[in-house]
Amino acid sequence: MSFDGLFTRMMTKELAEALAGGRIGKIYQPSKNEVLLIVRSKGKNVKLLLSAHPVYARIQLTEEEYVHPKEPPMFCMVLRKHLEGAVIEKIEQRGLDRVVLIHIKGRNEIGDPVRKQLIIELMGKHSNIVLTDGESGTIIDSIKHVSHAVNRYRAVLPGQSYRFPPEQDKTDPLTCSETDIVSQIDFNAGKIDAQLVSRFLGISPLFAKEVVHLAGLPNRETVPKAFLTLTDKIKRGDIRPALMKRKDKEFFYLFPLEHVGGERVYFKTLSELLDRYYFEKAERDRVKQIAGDLERFIKKEIEKNERKREKLQREWKESEKSGEYQLYGELLTANLHLAEKGMKEITVTNYYTGKPLTIPLDADKSPSENAQAYFRKYQKGEKRPGSREDAAGTNRKGTRIFVPFA
Repeated sequence: MSFDGLFTRMMTKELAEALAGGRIGKIYQPSKNEVLLIVRSKGKNVKLLLSAHPVYARIQLTEEEYVHPKEPPMFCMVLRKHLEGAVIEKIEQRGLDRVVLIHIKGRNEIGDPVRKQLIIELMGKHSNIVLTDGESGTIIDSIKHVSHAVNRYRAVLPGQSYRFPPEQDKTDPLTCSETDIVSQIDFNAGKIDAQLVSRFLGISPLFAKEVVHLAGLPNRETVPKAFLTLTDKIKRGDIRPALMKRKDKEFFYLFPLEHVGGERVYFKTLSELLDRYYFEKAERDRVKQIAGDLERFIKKEIEKNERKREKLQREWKESEKSGEYQLYGELLTANLHLAEKGMKEITVTNYYTGKPLTIPLDADKSPSENAQAYFRKYQKGEKRPGSREDAAGTNRKGTRIFVPFA
């Protein structure tokens, strides 16, 4: 990804210069993965965006407008409680990891000074935003809760002690020499760019491919020189934020990358670059998410109504038999002396037609309970809209007409 450890280093520097000493005003949570802090710094309000999006994770200043939900999510309310009115003391990166720490000083409910840390972990699908107590390191809350069932190494839950992501046993690219670089690479194994990514901290495949491209024919002399040419630019702060546009894809980095090619657009700051690159993508993602939620809701409603329709159809069929159930109940009541518990059916004379009629019985119920069960079915059917009584079971005066069954 373009937002690697080296990019994080320069972004942290940009944010520290812009926000150190600033006071946090309002706090919003535009989406489930994003937090927006309005910071009063150097005489003006600036917007700091923190994103734990699984694809678009980043930290930056932004000029874009975001839509805020009417009801703030719980994490947003926690941040407001602990951070509104507090001052940003320092912003720093942890080593060359994609982890940024914002040190914040404020006051508690009784006015005593307290320190908090807002930790932004920019790690793809594992990205997170965590608020911790600055003294004890206890997690106050996080935008994503992670249990030990999900991550055996650490849990990210309120009340737990915060633990940084595991450190990588790699070489710092900003402190190594040509000899160090040569010692880390097996030039006979090929895939030099993949080796660079796996053995040096904070560099992305994009950076590694640029090293190989600048080296021309990769060997013990050209690769270290190309590597140090790029890292020296970063150490000097000699960057030129660039967006590289090809027909199939867009790329961004601290400076233009020769191996990418394409049209180049330059920006004054890294934040302006990210606004241009991410906002439209994130907006499309939000629209896609809303459309997906709507699609799932409609599908759920269709399935619910389909089940309801099937149920109503069954009840309609049952209601058509309500007169039959009444007849069974009446005939069974009149012939209780002939029925016994345990019988599965009984044949009696239908006194409306004079013909024999077989009535099914529940063997586990007594004759009286069977009769009552038929009357309940009859009453239930009569109460349904469109039942026999509603459709044809009443005369014009409202008197019920019984239709006997043969």
